[in-house]
Amino acid sequence: MSRKKRVIIPNSATIKCPHCSKNTRVSLFNDTYIGNLTCKKCKQKIETPPAHCCVVCAFSKKKCPQSLILEAKIKNLEIKYQSEISKTNSVKPETTPAGATQVKNISLIES
Repeated sequence: MSRKKRVIIPNSATIKCPHCSKNTRVSLFNDTYIGNLTCKKCKQKIETPPAHCCVVCAFSKKKCPQSLILEAKIKNLEIKYQSEISKTNSVKPETTPAGATQVKNISLIES
């Protein structure tokens, strides 16, 4: 009997500023995405490019939680959250990164 493949949803990501190349660590929430962010070093606004859903997908090596959840549902994969797996970071962050814009309740349309 084989185990069902799973997708691990990260609870943080490192975003690289396209203007000054500074790396900024941001908390990721399962029901939101970060539409734009202000760089702490150069103070310029990091906006989502047209080809991406959010700044995490555009300027990070990781995908955002919403993209991963959608992919897991399409491929019928098990969903695991980083906070459930990690013993060192078991508390889910409750604050939004400074300068970030959140859009809540992105839902999957099922037919």
